[in-house]
Amino acid sequence: MFDIQVTKTVTAQQVADLMVGAIEGGSTSWCSEYNIIKTPAEVVPNGVVVYSHPEFWAGDFIIDFTDGEDNKTYRITPGKLQTGMELMANKEPKHFQDWIDENYDADTSDVFLQILCFEDVIYG
Repeated sequence: MFDIQVTKTVTAQQVADLMVGAIEGGSTSWCSEYNIIKTPAEVVPNGVVVYSHPEFWAGDFIIDFTDGEDNKTYRITPGKLQTGMELMANKEPKHFQDWIDENYDADTSDVFLQILCFEDVIYG
């Protein structure tokens, strides 16, 4: 067996697209609400949902997600986002590759948000 490390570049647009999928559908079975605590100064909504802006995910943000099952809130920050991408690549490589290849669906979006919140996939 060989252990190799591969570096991938992920854009803020890719993160925004995946998170829109999670917030608007993929994770609604367990995520009862989200609350934007801090929005980067560069993001000006202009009628567009803030979390759909790549600038939101590339900036200094804070967003909380509440698990409706246990009523706990999980805080996501830029550092947690970085860690979550690395965890997804290691724990869920097929979903990660589907995301990078832009061949993903609501399940992949949900897997990503679960990894961000729980550092693992605990719901389906």
